[in-house]
Amino acid sequence: MKSSNQPSSLKNIFSSLGPGLIIAATVFGAGSIIVASKAGTAYGYSYLWVLVLAALFMVSFTRISATIGCASDKSMLEQIESHYSRRLAVAFGICCFLICTEFQAGNNVNTGVALNALFPFLGVKAWIIVSFLIIMLLIWISHSFYQLLEKIMTVLVLVMLICFLGNVFFFVPEIRAGELMRGLLPSRIEGWQLFISLSATTFSIAGAACQSYMVQGKKWKLPELGKAKRDSSAGIIILTCITAIILISAASVLPAGSKITTVPSIAALLKPLLGESANLMFLIGFFAAVFSSVIANAVIGGTFLADALKLGKTIDDFWVKMFSTLIVALGACVGLIFGTNPIQLTIMAQGATIIGAPLVSFVLMLLSNNKSVLGENVNNKLLNLVGGVAVLWLTFLSVNQILLWCGIKL
Repeated sequence: MKSSNQPSSLKNIFSSLGPGLIIAATVFGAGSIIVASKAGTAYGYSYLWVLVLAALFMVSFTRISATIGCASDKSMLEQIESHYSRRLAVAFGICCFLICTEFQAGNNVNTGVALNALFPFLGVKAWIIVSFLIIMLLIWISHSFYQLLEKIMTVLVLVMLICFLGNVFFFVPEIRAGELMRGLLPSRIEGWQLFISLSATTFSIAGAACQSYMVQGKKWKLPELGKAKRDSSAGIIILTCITAIILISAASVLPAGSKITTVPSIAALLKPLLGESANLMFLIGFFAAVFSSVIANAVIGGTFLADALKLGKTIDDFWVKMFSTLIVALGACVGLIFGTNPIQLTIMAQGATIIGAPLVSFVLMLLSNNKSVLGENVNNKLLNLVGGVAVLWLTFLSVNQILLWCGIKL
């Protein structure tokens, strides 16, 4: 009889997608598109290695979190409180909540920008309000919000794949293969804010941690652990590939140093290849990315804060929905204030999410090596090596982000 932990066929891998796709859609939002575009135009292919490294860390920690979720009916924060302390659980939950709130600063405003570019008859601020109301309906009218969220994310990710991944064949002749290969090797870092933001938007430790809650929402247990791990890897890999395509297309198609000053200006990535239709395709894909991230990111932050305060731990619980509403509302307020040009706001917001990430990653490593929590499913040596490097990486990025805020040039 075939074990559920053995490699599955491609059909089975795609049939198991769900929680991982939600987390991936959370990670891939406005920040991924804007930061990857800016990095490609400013530094060519030289940041590809950063993207690959961040994706490796993200896959590793989503798999760790999936294992924690499958191992017990207890939530992640309940496990932290039970095995360590109540204070650590609260600190962990609040850090994840704040990370999600910081991501949301750029999400809501970019939803309004994308909708206004597609339907320019209301204005950015009006579209921010409309999108806020739509999200409220989705959150509050559903009695089985996990299933609804999974369906929404699947549709929106499919739209992104069509709009972004489908364009790869058009710009292949423009790719400078030698430079691209060199971009996969670590090199001297220039533009530290973009470097930190690209790392943070690809390796979202709060998103990775929430995989534990998502697999529990799917009602997966240890017999489904193999499926949960495949799901975790596949979702992140799909969306990271799209981010890489955006960076590569920016580096290949646009002249070096091209300025990106507004969200619609990024459509210039596709115009040389697809003509005027590029603008529409980009904006549809951009809207799908941003809208999916707005919803999923809010739910993740709301889940962590509610669980930290012992007010709920599933996305159908009242206080999870209430705190999710709070995150969306805060993001909408930021959007109404900074609705004219969100590029710099988004880049700064992505960088800010790195603060608090070292604590979250360190606690996840503690849990994933605790036999009282995972039994025989604790980390192997390779996963501990990758996880340990990731904790140091996040600490390095966090310290450097603080230095940048203090005006210290790196």
